[in-house]
Amino acid sequence: MEIGTYIGGTGYIEEVAAYIRVSTQEQKMHGISLDAQVEKLEEYAKANNLKIVEWYKDEGVSARKLIKKRPELQRMIHDAEKKKFKRIIFIKLDRFFRSVAEYHECMKILDANHVTWTATEEKYDLSTANGRAFVNMKIVIAELEADQTSERIKIVNDYKVKEGLPLFGTQSLPICFCVKQPEPGERHKYIDKDPKYEALMYDAIAYVLKYHSVRGAMTHVNAKYGLNVGYNVLYNALQNEMLMGTYKGNPNYCPPYVDAETFAALQRIIKNNIKRTPQNRIYLFSGLITCPECGRRLTAGMHTNKRKLADGTVRPHKYAMYRCMNANRDKKCNFKTCVMEITLEGKMLEQVRTILDMKRAIVESISESKEVTYRYNLEELEKELGRLNYSWQKGRIASPEEYDRQYDELTQKIHEARAERSSTPTYDYTHIEDVLSGDWKAIYNELNPEHRRAFWRSFVEEIQLDWQIGNAARKQIKDIKFF
Repeated sequence: MEIGTYIGGTGYIEEVAAYIRVSTQEQKMHGISLDAQVEKLEEYAKANNLKIVEWYKDEGVSARKLIKKRPELQRMIHDAEKKKFKRIIFIKLDRFFRSVAEYHECMKILDANHVTWTATEEKYDLSTANGRAFVNMKIVIAELEADQTSERIKIVNDYKVKEGLPLFGTQSLPICFCVKQPEPGERHKYIDKDPKYEALMYDAIAYVLKYHSVRGAMTHVNAKYGLNVGYNVLYNALQNEMLMGTYKGNPNYCPPYVDAETFAALQRIIKNNIKRTPQNRIYLFSGLITCPECGRRLTAGMHTNKRKLADGTVRPHKYAMYRCMNANRDKKCNFKTCVMEITLEGKMLEQVRTILDMKRAIVESISESKEVTYRYNLEELEKELGRLNYSWQKGRIASPEEYDRQYDELTQKIHEARAERSSTPTYDYTHIEDVLSGDWKAIYNELNPEHRRAFWRSFVEEIQLDWQIGNAARKQIKDIKFF
């Protein structure tokens, strides 16, 4: 049965869906705007006795993207399954798809629901084998053109990265960087620290390193500088490799805020930050505890009990606790136990020093007497790369080919040197022994919750439990992974 409206003597109006799509690059280069497509489709519908019952508009989306990453296309497919229309119109085939595989994936669903399509600016005959083959050929050509364009853009971008040139504007950079106009005598724009946010970023980094809280750092710097920097903005900036001056293999892409070692420490801290934790709740061990059954990190939450007071009144009493969501929500784990924070804190205070001493003794017993020797001097290679970039910028290297050859050789050696060092395990518990020295427990008892949280996170990366309710002997710390 046709989907449409009969209007007496004037005939039958077919009800159709209209799909339009434009990527940002296409609109910039060719002016293929959404409005232009809307105008063309409205004219076509009026001339051909069609009624557009729904518009589907994917803006800033490439036709090479997977169906699941094109929200309006997904919505249109779902509506086709609901029998809302029997035809889709769009101006050209490359507005619909530029991927053969994704086109056929979509057509499986449309064919099953007897939905066809029409390209209003092009003519295709899907009723014959030759017509369908021609459609496939057109999509293959469109896919090839998209791939070639992507390759050209990649080559240009790789060159820009090597030269330290910005790939995008200030609004797309981490908050602490900006694009500067070239100085007199220079030819290109460059990336520099943003004067408006430079001091703020240094303060945020120092706060996170000390207190292990990105949210706390956000509150601190906003209050200090009278700004309103969002959590995600700060969180993403702290995770960006540009913070140490590197980007996509260029170790001297922009001025650094921290060295590689400090950046690695920041990432360990950020990894254990829970983004959804309310600001007024401080969980000492959130993100640190692993489930003894499935290995998933336990999730922090509040447990409420009713407490009867001396005067007979009953008041709710809240306890911080940790649970495995694989067990309590997804039913994929057997560890349904709630780990109470107050109990775990007591066990940590009791066992942390013992576990540290045991690990230190093991390291001392298996450590080798000879020093580790490396194939490359990483520090010297990085200096040499800096000299190479400087020579190229000053015009002291004759050709781009020679620069590329030297650059590729040096970056390959740097990559091998870093891989060599990362594969060599080193264990030094001296800094932890300094923390757990003297009357450290008495000092700990004087700390507020935020500082207690920072205390544990300054040297604990993971807590492994041997835990079971109803058996006090099984409420123990199995192991602690230290930084």
